[in-house]
Amino acid sequence: MRDLLLTPYWVLGYALMASTAIAFHQGRGRLLRLSSAAVLGLWWLGATPLVASWALGALERSASAEASACAPPAAHAWFIVLAGGLRAQPRSAQDVGALSAASLRRTIAAARLAREVPDSRMLISGGMGRRWKEADLMGTLAQRLGVAQDRIELERRSHDTLQNAREVARMLRGTPSHPLYLVTSAYHMPRAWMSFRYSGLQVCALPVDFESIPKVSPEDLVPDAAGLRMMSYALHEYLGIVYYRLVKFR
Repeated sequence: MRDLLLTPYWVLGYALMASTAIAFHQGRGRLLRLSSAAVLGLWWLGATPLVASWALGALERSASAEASACAPPAAHAWFIVLAGGLRAQPRSAQDVGALSAASLRRTIAAARLAREVPDSRMLISGGMGRRWKEADLMGTLAQRLGVAQDRIELERRSHDTLQNAREVARMLRGTPSHPLYLVTSAYHMPRAWMSFRYSGLQVCALPVDFESIPKVSPEDLVPDAAGLRMMSYALHEYLGIVYYRLVKFR
């Protein structure tokens, strides 16, 4: 708890609390007092797990609803797995520890599906990194998890979700038609799914890596690092959806 209270986010909160208290104590202008209180309230809500989980959960429920419209994966399915970033620059193509938590979880889930579905294939998309890309590391991990190398394709050029979709569409152009299942974190699925549809690929949503809290408790009313992380994910996706629709899809 002591470590949490000394994080930069809480230090900012202490400053906001102090400035708000001073504004009210000194009886400064009504607008200044209301503004200080509003900013403090936004700071509190921004990292409250209850609120952050609600914001993230709305994205995840949308992903689950989309997934329910598709049949379970069958033989010859393709699992399109989207990378979720790097934790650090990898030292080699075997350095799977450099993958972010999202990339690890997406790969593990997709590899399990590929092992269970006969004659299925994995197409891993992600070009972040210098010499060794996200896709390289995720492909290595998938092989370690039991997926044969000849069942794995890598897309190493994309740097964002729409590029993922466009590069995958380019790679699949001219190949025999097979059921396509899009595998990514549940909160990322709405933006990913609409990007693939915009790029001309009819994909079924297969969300994994659910982050929202299934059951809340009184502790979830107190801001913490987990709440801030969830809210960051949620805001990134909501802003991304708006930006894609207004700018990138034009």
